[in-house]
Amino acid sequence: MAIGWLAAGCATASGLGRAEPLAAGDARLGFGADVVANVANLPGGRVVGPWAGLAVDYRRGVTDRADVGARVAGFRVPGIASAAASVSAKVAVPGRLAVVAPGVDYRFASIDGAPWHAAGVSLPLLYGWRFGRHQLVAGPRLADQLLVGGGRVVNLVHVGGSVAFAWRIGRTFDLIPELSVTYSPVTFGGDDESARTRGLAVVAAGVGGSFDL
Repeated sequence: MAIGWLAAGCATASGLGRAEPLAAGDARLGFGADVVANVANLPGGRVVGPWAGLAVDYRRGVTDRADVGARVAGFRVPGIASAAASVSAKVAVPGRLAVVAPGVDYRFASIDGAPWHAAGVSLPLLYGWRFGRHQLVAGPRLADQLLVGGGRVVNLVHVGGSVAFAWRIGRTFDLIPELSVTYSPVTFGGDDESARTRGLAVVAAGVGGSFDL
């Protein structure tokens, strides 16, 4: 399940906030927590592996149509430790309450003392619907990860989507619960073709908050 644990660490998969960039010069400071279930279709049957993480992030508007952000995350339990960093942008889609949000990320994990590295790119497309001061955000996402560790190099392509709700509390704070689901057709089973299986699903539920600065 090392592949599943690293796949869950796609650092730009969550926490992007509203489907609109910050205005030029505006900034937000955020935090979040995620709980993840990795469902791998292994040769011996389906296995569900847990994952979790805490993160902080900072975003700043560079123009009235684009912002950039950075995010760091970490996780530690007996036998597993992880740290991740990512950068992303949000670029407004003309004529719509929507953004394209390309990002790159890197994660290091130590799993039972064995080091693993994961680097990836992601491309969410987020649409927004306003409900007064609040906003529902949903859309598809595509990601590609390269995992290195345990004498293996694995490329994972993920497709899926997410839904979140930005609940404005007071004048400067958003509380944002979020759910995302992605799937990768990665193959398990090594060199034995008769025993090979395919498929890894990553289901992540999280909650975050961010403050206007």
